[in-house]
Amino acid sequence: TATSSQGIYVKSGSATIEDSQIIGTPACSIGIGYSRYTARRVDISGCEDGAKVGANSTIQDSYIHDLLKDEGSHNDGMQCAGNCTNVRILRNTILGPFQNSVSALKFSTNNGPISDVIIQDNLLYGGGYTIYADEKNYGPSTDFHVIDNLIVADSYSHYWRVFDEDPSQEWVGNVLVSPDGIEPT
Repeated sequence: TATSSQGIYVKSGSATIEDSQIIGTPACSIGIGYSRYTARRVDISGCEDGAKVGANSTIQDSYIHDLLKDEGSHNDGMQCAGNCTNVRILRNTILGPFQNSVSALKFSTNNGPISDVIIQDNLLYGGGYTIYADEKNYGPSTDFHVIDNLIVADSYSHYWRVFDEDPSQEWVGNVLVSPDGIEPT
């Protein structure tokens, strides 16, 4: 149970987190953060944001859900605000708040560039935009691949994606699926 503002904070070195559960309390803003970690088969809930990713981060076969929703919170299932390179988001179920908050996945270049990102074979749900990948202070994300994901239709309030128009971005094989059987969070 995460009783501080972060469930797991990789401050230096690197870490592998496997077969674990992170349950946030009202103080938890981030389930896992920030760089140089691999999370496999991790269940994250109860924090404002499920995970913050940075350089050399991988999250795979994990479940992010039931995020902490407080007044004024801007929940993201997973977020990168810049300085993200060599990031892999593979085979996860990420359930953002139903038609609320920001996104299931948010990548934006507010604080630095983003490159070499693969988001593949995930089930994604919720947010204002389910996948939010936008250009900010450091230009568009480059070498950014969103491949073969399932996005739950009508779980977002605006649209399933927002993205830059950089030629090195790849958006292929992503499919909107029926919300039948998916529980809103």
